[in-house]
Amino acid sequence: MDDGESDPITPFSSDSLYKYQWNMNAIGLEAALNAVGQDTRDIVVAVLDTGSPSTTSTAWARSDFIAGGADFYDLDFDPTDPDALSDDEKVSSHGTHVATTIAAKNDGLDINGFGIKVLPIRVLGPDGGSTYDIIQGMLYSAGLPNDTGTVAPTSEGQVKVINMSLGIEAYKVGYCAYTNAINDVISQGVTIVAASGNEAQENPGGASYPAACDNIISVGSIDTTGLRAPYSTYNNSVDIAAPGGNMGIDENGDGYPDGVLAYVRDETVNFLQGTSMASPTVAGALALLHDVDKGLNPAEIDAYIRDGKFTDDIGPSGRDDEYGYGSLNLSKAVQSILETETGGNSDNITTTYATTSPLSLNYGFDTNSLDIKIEKIGNGSLSVESLSADNATGLSYTSNVDDDGFGTYSINIDRTSMPAGNFQNTIYFNMSDGTKPSTKISYSVGSERERANLGGVQVVVFDVGSDGVVDVNDAIYTGGILDLDGTLSFRVNNVETGNYYIYVSTDIDRNNIICEAGEICEAYPIFADTDQYFSVTGKDIDGGEINVKAQVYYSSFSASALSNGQKQFEKPGPRKIDLNNKNFTASIIDTSNDEPLPPLIGDDDKFVKSEFLLSSEFKEYSSSNILYPLDRVTLLIEDTGQRVIASSPQEAKAIKSYINRVFNLEVEERTSKVLD
Repeated sequence: MDDGESDPITPFSSDSLYKYQWNMNAIGLEAALNAVGQDTRDIVVAVLDTGSPSTTSTAWARSDFIAGGADFYDLDFDPTDPDALSDDEKVSSHGTHVATTIAAKNDGLDINGFGIKVLPIRVLGPDGGSTYDIIQGMLYSAGLPNDTGTVAPTSEGQVKVINMSLGIEAYKVGYCAYTNAINDVISQGVTIVAASGNEAQENPGGASYPAACDNIISVGSIDTTGLRAPYSTYNNSVDIAAPGGNMGIDENGDGYPDGVLAYVRDETVNFLQGTSMASPTVAGALALLHDVDKGLNPAEIDAYIRDGKFTDDIGPSGRDDEYGYGSLNLSKAVQSILETETGGNSDNITTTYATTSPLSLNYGFDTNSLDIKIEKIGNGSLSVESLSADNATGLSYTSNVDDDGFGTYSINIDRTSMPAGNFQNTIYFNMSDGTKPSTKISYSVGSERERANLGGVQVVVFDVGSDGVVDVNDAIYTGGILDLDGTLSFRVNNVETGNYYIYVSTDIDRNNIICEAGEICEAYPIFADTDQYFSVTGKDIDGGEINVKAQVYYSSFSASALSNGQKQFEKPGPRKIDLNNKNFTASIIDTSNDEPLPPLIGDDDKFVKSEFLLSSEFKEYSSSNILYPLDRVTLLIEDTGQRVIASSPQEAKAIKSYINRVFNLEVEERTSKVLD
């Protein structure tokens, strides 16, 4: 810890996009930097990933990258990620996003970071990476012998933390191949942080390496609700949780998906989700703590985490598989180390600052009053001068505080004059030293909305194919039109080993193109996920969730537009799919008789596979295997004897119209019966 004669601390100041960085507010970044200062320190995190932005880019200039990185994928010393240079608005540089989450400068221009430097190490390419290359990157970062014949530079600070937002599912390899390298790196005083994985739904309770290896800090993900994100891998190796986001919701009501905001290419910041985003949050925090305690080592960090000194305990009391020892609280972590440095008494801390608790509150639809506690840390002079908010309409407070204003404030909400909707706000405590510790609040007005009855929706399972690349050429494995009345449960049986992804979408204009702007649509994995497909490897997968939502053009932020505070509309969330150019590869089943068929997709046994395109003249029609719930409307196609069991009268009308228009055939409507 610095002594009282150190240079004055520069307190936290928010950048222009900080209001969208809910993840930083959730960990208490503002209070932590008020305590130790927001200026960049000579502490380095090595980010082993897909690489960095180009050195001439805005992303590089507005982040604290250092030279001297290496590329173990292409075997050179240029760690630039080619994706960072892309002009394709659908391309994101994973490594750039991870690195700028940590290294973004606190310069008032776009996003806030930890005041920590990043050394980019490229170990992944378009087809992934090898364990060998990753190990070489670890050794290089820690100053140990490796294939390059050199080691990471130290002129701008020592590497104290390695972040690895990467991994392979443990069952695919059977053991941790990193053990020796991990132990060597730890012996150098370098802490290793890794993402737990995003396979909670595909492989519940599973694990991935290196996160599940011994002596690694495994990081799970929470979203804006403070709960485990649905994708976040949980197991007995998870040590800590941190914000990783959930792009399927906008729980904080800021008008954007609840992902983590950072640079995704040279000139663009955008939202992503995943434990890949949670891991650098922990890595950046631990690096900052290395500056607070210059002698901090990996064993001490482990002890602090196990003792709950760096976290808020959420979930079951004590350690659990979903959150480890709790959710990262950086403000608490700084205070814990400062107290340890001063004999366990916060009154002996020479730095004086204020913290709020909790860091966020959700009033929901019915709660009218919740408490915020503000506490002084240190022995200097400090007081609360006033309270303010982004929007003070309907807000009031009462307090139980001491003479300096420290204590408990009850924040009250009067919804009478507020319109219906979901809102977020910030309560600021304006301190005598000019700092403004804050708590985010969210609240809803009106009645909670029920899930809509969307009628028939297209459920389409795509086969990624042998090339392992998700693109417009992927074949449809199977699919159908199912009735989505609020919620829908379905399953696909007898799936072959392979890689798949699912689209669920309305087709409002009946043009057989799904996920266009304006459609209600989502994918699994979701469009914003860093994983583009899931794998089927000989065992059942269950528990997946798909929350469909209207697809609209949402704004991304371009660096060139940030200078004047403008937001630039860039892209829609999904990749629209033209089903008119697709053919199903699943087998054709004749359902002309009334015998029950094994369910391919559906809820219990009320869904069967229906096929109406056996005759050769119908092979041009895209949906050659359509799945419908029974007890709806049966259509009999002229001259073929084939039945179509439609999900609703509206769906029947649309199908009749299509067949009549395209094939000039009449379709007779009949009543169907449920097959028991």
